[in-house]
Amino acid sequence: MVEKLICLVVFIGVVAGEKYVFEFGIDQGLVLCSEAGNVGAFEYNKKINLPIPMGTKVTYVKVIVDAFAPPKVEFDSTYNQVKLKYSLLQITFSSYQIIAKGASIV
Repeated sequence: MVEKLICLVVFIGVVAGEKYVFEFGIDQGLVLCSEAGNVGAFEYNKKINLPIPMGTKVTYVKVIVDAFAPPKVEFDSTYNQVKLKYSLLQITFSSYQIIAKGASIV
């Protein structure tokens, strides 16, 4: 019975989900990396490290989250890390896409 209930909640979250877009910086430069993934059930904090090539600097990050409710999204430019944070009352099952743009450091 519990397994069926969890599947139903996940299904409702996927069907009723919306796309939320978060942008950091100025949209310019070449694409340095593109990442995609999922946030599992009851995963309230997700950290995504961006594999930025050496000798480049990130100038823009776009995060698209397909979720039932919007998470809090942060970009840490020191560590090139995106953080997705959900509250304890939110359905966390979601997917995300991240695009990072930048330029080479001279």
